[in-house]
Amino acid sequence: MPGPVAGPVAEVRRVLVGLHGGPFPASWDDRTAALRGTGRAPLDDADRAALGAAAGRFPLVG
Repeated sequence: MPGPVAGPVAEVRRVLVGLHGGPFPASWDDRTAALRGTGRAPLDDADRAALGAAAGRFPLVG
């Protein structure tokens, strides 16, 4: 099955960044941001280090 269409996934990222109140780690592409921001994929140690104290607010929805 094909992956999600780029435009809507970019919009999900935009909304999640707004909820977060700041940028996501530079290593996250739109798909990763959507998965981790919604809790569909867990944060790993590198994510937690990059997000600092804000990691405790994840997932941002759900």
